[in-house]
Parts: sequence; structure tokens; C-alpha cells
Amino acid sequence: VFGDVESARTWMITKQPGLGKAVPLDFARTEIGAREVENLLGRIEYSVYS
Repeated sequence: VFGDVESARTWMITKQPGLGKAVPLDFARTEIGAREVENLLGRIEYSVYS
């Protein structure tokens, strides 16, 4: 999705509006949170902004 490891790392530690301004790395500590992060990544990859 991001093209390089550094961009992915930066994204994972930055608050994301699509997760209610949560940090993906923190959000992904639970099974449900990890699924939400995966869903957001899919929406980013396919340019789905809903």
C-alpha cells in the first residue's frame, strides 16, 4: 500500500482519522482492532473513503 517500509512504519505510529484518530499500532493490539486496521488499509489501497 505504501511502497516502502519507512512509509508503512510512519503510518503505523501516526493517528489515523479512519480509526477515530487512533494510532494503528495501538489499535492493532486486539483481534478486532487488527481487523479494523486491515480494513482501513484495504480502503486506502482501493481509494474507498467511506
